[in-house]
Amino acid sequence: MRGLLCVCLLSAAAAAQEQRTEPLTGLALVAQSGLEARADGTTVRWQKAGDERRMLALGCRVGALAWAKAVEVQGSLTGFPATRAKLAVLVWDSAGGSWFRVGSAPPATDGVARVSLSGLQPTAFSAAPQPDLAKVDRLWVALVLDGPGEGVWTVRRAALTTAPVVRTEPLPIPVLQPEAWNVGKDPAVRHKHSVAKEGAGGESVLRLDLTFPETRHLFLVPTIGVPGEDFEGLGKLRVRYKAVLPAGVTLIVALQEPGAGQYIVDPPPAANGQWATLDIPLARLKLAGWSKDDNQRLDVAPGLGLQIGCHGQARPAGDGTIWVAEAALVP
Repeated sequence: MRGLLCVCLLSAAAAAQEQRTEPLTGLALVAQSGLEARADGTTVRWQKAGDERRMLALGCRVGALAWAKAVEVQGSLTGFPATRAKLAVLVWDSAGGSWFRVGSAPPATDGVARVSLSGLQPTAFSAAPQPDLAKVDRLWVALVLDGPGEGVWTVRRAALTTAPVVRTEPLPIPVLQPEAWNVGKDPAVRHKHSVAKEGAGGESVLRLDLTFPETRHLFLVPTIGVPGEDFEGLGKLRVRYKAVLPAGVTLIVALQEPGAGQYIVDPPPAANGQWATLDIPLARLKLAGWSKDDNQRLDVAPGLGLQIGCHGQARPAGDGTIWVAEAALVP
């Protein structure tokens, strides 16, 4: 027992030593456009009139960032809906290149949030797709704002850290919006999206009625956008569904990259008329045989789409229905 206790204590000490955090000092308000702002230290009061997206930023000089995994921000946002605000990070190198990442909503109270430094996207001023973090010399801690309003943003502490971004909540996909689905299909296929109280407990679900009127290969692939801009820590696709399809027709559940590959659940999910929940690691989704992707890897990024549909040769021709109760990306 004593030996086990020593091992535990040594492990805890090693973990503490491995954890590295360095405060960001000298943060100051960066000149803005499209909004009015004034700062008292790192407390910023601002007003914004237009609907367009604008950025409110505090900037500072930094050294090499290659060791850091995230920027940690402790603070609060008051007076403005958190649903229309996102934390963000921008980094700049000495040549003027800049890259950014938009994270999650800022805490409404004096909470802590992190924005990952992986997957930084280039701005229009940057030729390189990714920064060399060893050459970055400036960093902005920013608030991305959508729509008009005013508020107070307080940053009590900001730091670089080796602590990763940890997600605890799923990212729901708004499947119960028939008008939001963009339908790709063979011209012969007939379909109708609706909302019906036909869930396992009588709750509202999405209902997709379809007809495959011919016995040749046909397809019906509706797509709905996955909301959000920060997918760090979301490693699974969860879909609760039920399906009844004509013989010879198989269900498609997939994630579609913007302008790139279609990654499917394979083997296809059952269409046996029973409610079921798919809980699939994103790494297990497979590039569809009819799809192409240069890097052969699912890139979970803004513009991602969820697809729930079907394809195949109906034998005989006939009708089917797919019900979807919920869908989400989950940690």
